[in-house]
Amino acid sequence: MSRGRPANLQPAAEAVEVGRLILKAAEWSPQSHELFPEPARLASGRSREARELADVWRGFVLPRRDSE
Repeated sequence: MSRGRPANLQPAAEAVEVGRLILKAAEWSPQSHELFPEPARLASGRSREARELADVWRGFVLPRRDSE
């Protein structure tokens, strides 16, 4: 690097972003679902309807069960 010129940090920033994606996709979750390849998503059996049902179950049924 020559004096007076700022370093090009774009490659480092891109590497950090890739690292974050890798960590996010390391384990399946509803938040990382879109990071998995389509065959893996299909094989998971997690259709949109199933995810919506799971969201309703977690948001509506489980809290009421815990409050009884």
